[in-house]
Amino acid sequence: NSLKHALSLGGESRVAELRDIVSYFEKAFSWTDAIKQGCVAPCKGSDLEYDQAQADVDELERELEEYLKNIRKKLGGDSKIKWKHTQAFKNQIEIPIATLSKIDLPSDFELTSQTKTARAFHSRFLKAKVQEVQTAVDHRQALLEGSLQRMFARFDTHYDLLSRVVQSVSTLDCLF
Repeated sequence: NSLKHALSLGGESRVAELRDIVSYFEKAFSWTDAIKQGCVAPCKGSDLEYDQAQADVDELERELEEYLKNIRKKLGGDSKIKWKHTQAFKNQIEIPIATLSKIDLPSDFELTSQTKTARAFHSRFLKAKVQEVQTAVDHRQALLEGSLQRMFARFDTHYDLLSRVVQSVSTLDCLF
């Protein structure tokens, strides 16, 4: 009878609760990626705050792509108009010199760099949007860095049940 009590988790509802806890932690992050990268990144649906931060970054990046698409349309549809990234300026609009000679450049475009074949520009909108993206990326990164602590905190809320499981497993281990 004392063995039965030592191995008991406290009823069928506790077994179902344990199953839910284990299932959550199996799906909360990619174990393979965590081992390879040495970092725990939450899977979609396991950390709602991180999911929202990721959605915010994705939306801002979509807005940037839409802006580039509209600029291409406004400047004659040249598919050679593209993003150029440097350390000094992220998301510059690079326009081939051959295209520049055929178009009227928007008045808010500011030259940021040039080569023999192309020139790169920023605009007020672009500068503001790039800053928004950077802020969102920084926020997402901060949440990523705190995701492991949030998982530990969630694990800790089930301390009583998990402690009981460890105790039961250790009892079984001693017996066999």
